[in-house]
Amino acid sequence: MKTSRTMNPEIKMFTVPIAIRALKFASVYRIKTEKGTYLIDAGMDRAGFDFLLNSGVDFSEIDGILLTHLHIDHLGGGVIASEKYGIPLYIGKNDLEFIFKMQEDVDGYAGNDEKILEMNGVPDPSSLAFRKENPVFAKLDEYARLSINSFDKLPVTKTGIEYVSTPGHSPGSTCFIPSGTDIIFTGDHILEKITPNISYYDGVTDFLGHYIDSLRKTALLPVNNAYPGHGGPFSNVKGRIESLLSHHTTRMEEILNIINGKMMTAYDIACNMTWSRGRHLDSMNHMEKKFAIGEAISHLRHMETTGMCSTLEKNNLILYKN
Repeated sequence: MKTSRTMNPEIKMFTVPIAIRALKFASVYRIKTEKGTYLIDAGMDRAGFDFLLNSGVDFSEIDGILLTHLHIDHLGGGVIASEKYGIPLYIGKNDLEFIFKMQEDVDGYAGNDEKILEMNGVPDPSSLAFRKENPVFAKLDEYARLSINSFDKLPVTKTGIEYVSTPGHSPGSTCFIPSGTDIIFTGDHILEKITPNISYYDGVTDFLGHYIDSLRKTALLPVNNAYPGHGGPFSNVKGRIESLLSHHTTRMEEILNIINGKMMTAYDIACNMTWSRGRHLDSMNHMEKKFAIGEAISHLRHMETTGMCSTLEKNNLILYKN
């Protein structure tokens, strides 16, 4: 009696240029399974779409675009593909809900973001420069035009690809595992050489806590070979997860040393933290500052949630102390 065996999928990687100085490129994958042909992510914008088209992607054969998360450098090209070819887009449920909220009230979304930054001590968060260099605000038109579904509308039996919810980097971050393989498409959940940015999406949620839980969940999966959203494929997923967990522990220890009995805003703490390549906040552009401040906020929220520090609201500012 013959037993059925899942064929290894055919995977092709495309290194797509993106207009984000700190990243430069996003990794997009075409995957052919026994069930169909899909893109995993789609680059940042029309330029990303054109790059994929000129690199040999036949969009007429793409059955769907599976988005790892809601960040514009991964979904912007999908807007063009959907409009030109009618290709359906799919994303994690919590990311979809966040996109819907943005579409319903763009000004409200921007105002809420600025209020969070202001309460965390950021000077002049509504300035034109702060908005202009923010990739979300710069691409609000793409988000407004998105026609998109959640993975609830695309069963695993149709794609041959399993979906793993990994919230943290975004509210609905999703990884993909081709059935019967040890391969995982991680998006920005796990990167080989970059520590994924963990930020905030509302005024209360502990997204770093969600991220840490998602890392531990991923470590239990029978996977070893990662195809990330930036950079090339790498192995030893569990080893990379351990290094990421260690990084966040070290980050929180650094923050405790910075506070050292004082009461400080997240912005003041971010100004005193050491970032990649030894940089400080004053050497960053506005987009990079936004990422750094968001990272500080996410760590401080997790530290408050776990009892490592406490907060006090004074003069419309959130102050952290240990």
